[in-house]
Amino acid sequence: METHFYYNDVKFNVDLLYQSYLFIREKLPLPKSATQLALQHLPNTVENKHHDGIGSLWYNDGTVTSDTQFNVWNKEIEDTYIVKCLKSLPFPVVRTRVMIQNPKTCYSLHKDKTIRLHLPIYGAYDTYGKGGRFIFSHGEILQMEEGKVMCVNTTLEHTALNCSTEKERIHIVACVPEKHESQNLELRKIYDRFKI
Repeated sequence: METHFYYNDVKFNVDLLYQSYLFIREKLPLPKSATQLALQHLPNTVENKHHDGIGSLWYNDGTVTSDTQFNVWNKEIEDTYIVKCLKSLPFPVVRTRVMIQNPKTCYSLHKDKTIRLHLPIYGAYDTYGKGGRFIFSHGEILQMEEGKVMCVNTTLEHTALNCSTEKERIHIVACVPEKHESQNLELRKIYDRFKI
């Protein structure tokens, strides 16, 4: 059977991830309604670095052509547990964001240009149907685990739901360079596993 995701046996401390998230939210000025927070930005960004690269890349004037351009960690939060965890991975991540999904919400069906790394922090999944759900349009539902790094072939059509009536679903979502953009052997193994 074809695999669309895999855990790479990396797990981080969930309590420290959540405390780090709270620190980042306090440190960076965001409206309460914000649903994304950038941890990496473009090299030439001077102000509002935590807004850089959120949403679709295709809103810009054409100067941004790749996720890999968002490769500078925001210095204000570079010493946090979350960033240290992401830097410790055996492959590079770029355009990394905190995604905050409100209760009773659903993302549109979409495909991404590259594979995504997911690191759930809170509200990932529960057996009573009240937590998050990551669903491929072919029907596969992923049971993500908080603190555990998961690589997902999001070049396939998918969506994410927060089925909770009260809890936010908080994930770190990072892009990885396209296969031709990196010589990293671990990254190449990920692409080979997904047959991309």
